[in-house]
Amino acid sequence: MFSLLKRKGTENPNANIGFPLKYYEQFWMDKNDLHHGWNFRNFFIDFIIALIIVLIITFIRKRNGNGNGSGSRNRKINEN
Repeated sequence: MFSLLKRKGTENPNANIGFPLKYYEQFWMDKNDLHHGWNFRNFFIDFIIALIIVLIITFIRKRNGNGNGSGSRNRKINEN
């Protein structure tokens, strides 16, 4: 945000947030007119994509036996 205010009047900077879909943008229309806006549909889609990726990674880790984060270091060895 500070970089946008610092460059005010020298050029037309813009801030775009969101990957793969842009859900927030901020830009200068002219010297003293800052515009900004949200696209909640894209925000929701980005959230769902991130959630699916996290769930897939969690599922793969649990399936491979690394679900608790301890890895193979802390597994108990049965000596009987």
